[in-house]
Amino acid sequence: MSIRAFISAPLNDCILDDLGRVRDIIDEAGRSMSVRRGFKPVKPDNYHITLKFLGDIEESDIPGIKNSMEKAVRDIEPFDVTIHGFSGLPRIEKPRVVYIQVHDEFQKLTDIYSVLNNELGYIKKERRKYIPHITFIRIKHQKAWHELAPRLRGVLDRQFGVERVSCIDLMASELKPAGPQYYRLERVEF
Repeated sequence: MSIRAFISAPLNDCILDDLGRVRDIIDEAGRSMSVRRGFKPVKPDNYHITLKFLGDIEESDIPGIKNSMEKAVRDIEPFDVTIHGFSGLPRIEKPRVVYIQVHDEFQKLTDIYSVLNNELGYIKKERRKYIPHITFIRIKHQKAWHELAPRLRGVLDRQFGVERVSCIDLMASELKPAGPQYYRLERVEF
């Protein structure tokens, strides 16, 4: 049976709580909008720093993926990243995804990503530039974003704090009617 999987770095409770407060602002704004179904905020339990989406893998792939994860962090010491501000993909003016920026002064997340992308290219190789981020809202209709964005002006530059990155996780994503549910398959600490 195939498993939909990705690799990420977890977030501390303080940052998760603050993200949850901003999610509450978005939920409140959404209740008074005409196009409520035009966007979907990520559930607070699903917040993480995205490293690499793998897509469908087999259970037999897990040991090799873990080996690649270990290789990616072999020479890495725990490091801090700053989490603040919103942006969007492909751009904030017309996003499909609204995300929270993860500022990595020494490019350690990019280094980890590069090794993972090379090592796991046989599963899925990304050709786009890596942008460290926390996915926050998926935009289904641009009209919804144009209605929601002005209501978020007060939080678009919000400082969420500093995250100490000391491990990476191989996560499974189970798609359910209420949205994806994530659970950890493996963790590699460094």
